[in-house]
Amino acid sequence: MVVDGTGFGYNDKRKLNWMRGKKIREVSSHVKVELVVGRMGNGKDVIFGVAMGRVYSDERKLLEGMIGKVKARSKYILGDALYGMSVKVLRNLFEEAEEVIVPIKDTLHTRVRDPIRKKVRRM
Repeated sequence: MVVDGTGFGYNDKRKLNWMRGKKIREVSSHVKVELVVGRMGNGKDVIFGVAMGRVYSDERKLLEGMIGKVKARSKYILGDALYGMSVKVLRNLFEEAEEVIVPIKDTLHTRVRDPIRKKVRRM
């Protein structure tokens, strides 16, 4: 299975709470959508789950609310590095799959200390 989030724009403007010069910054609004996509044993691609959030929703929170409701099991789950920042999301993903493939980086200032994040980094 593959998990990912994206934003879909629509014809509306949202005012941010900070100034750009003398005007309040306006950006095009977009709705956050989280998808869980997978392939069945017969080779057919299937959308297992969709969660839609409000404007500028956090993808990790959308995934947390959705992953327990998905009725599919998978050997592998593939996601982007954003999901590696949340140990709670990684625990939920391990309940659904044997291996979670998410990039986790060990940098100069941030060391991977949590055992679940270390396990994902080895995968």
